[in-house]
Amino acid sequence: GTRVIRRKREHPLHRFMGATVSASLAIYINAQRRELHDRNRILAHESTPEKTRDIAYPFTVNTTSGAIEPDDFFAVQEPSSTKAPNFYAVEYDRHTETMEDSKAHTSYGRKLKHYIEALNEQAFQKHLGIPNKLKVLTITNNERHKKNMQKYAASINAGPCFLFAHVEGFSSYGWNIRPLMLVRFEDCGGTPVEL
Repeated sequence: GTRVIRRKREHPLHRFMGATVSASLAIYINAQRRELHDRNRILAHESTPEKTRDIAYPFTVNTTSGAIEPDDFFAVQEPSSTKAPNFYAVEYDRHTETMEDSKAHTSYGRKLKHYIEALNEQAFQKHLGIPNKLKVLTITNNERHKKNMQKYAASINAGPCFLFAHVEGFSSYGWNIRPLMLVRFEDCGGTPVEL
């Protein structure tokens, strides 16, 4: 009875990275006695518009200049809290896109600008019926690339809603995956941040 939510085009290693890292995040969040709401639970909530639930990939969000399609989406609820959970759009990055290139089919810079636009327009809130408590997590496969992403995000004033982490091992040249990854997030300036 669980709906399979899968994007149309996705490299198998990218999908594997997403599944592995999201499982590690779920274990970490549950170990802190906080509750993780996955995509299906978010879609099943009464505040999610019916028309959004019926879309093939319901987390695709339109903005003025284009669409943004997060690789994952989840929420974290504090224990015994009546407050709304914190929501997270997730980008898994294997360093296969350029940072900023107007001629490239996809680039991290263009994607980041679409996210900024979506946040400014409250597009996720309108599309999913969620409160205005959204952060964007970018998880890449090496520390140097993470720092370059942070530097670029800071250069365009992306703001505190953007958090970055890296986990080694998800390259096309070989896999060296730990059984459980402790994913540590930082803001654009490199300050550690808890989810």
